[in-house]
Amino acid sequence: MRAGFLGAGHIARALAEGWRRDAPQASSGVILSVYDPVPERARSFAAQFDAQACASPAALANLSELV
Repeated sequence: MRAGFLGAGHIARALAEGWRRDAPQASSGVILSVYDPVPERARSFAAQFDAQACASPAALANLSELV
């Protein structure tokens, strides 16, 4: 599954962290993407959670099955 986060703030980080911690086998098949209007925050999220940082919400939507 391809999941996308609109925003890389505290809530998105908590969700991604909990997802990875609580279901490591299930999340291994999940590909994460993130968009944030502050590019550095998106890059930081992407590095921490092995996600793809997107340049726009439209790019995020195109990569995601779940937003």
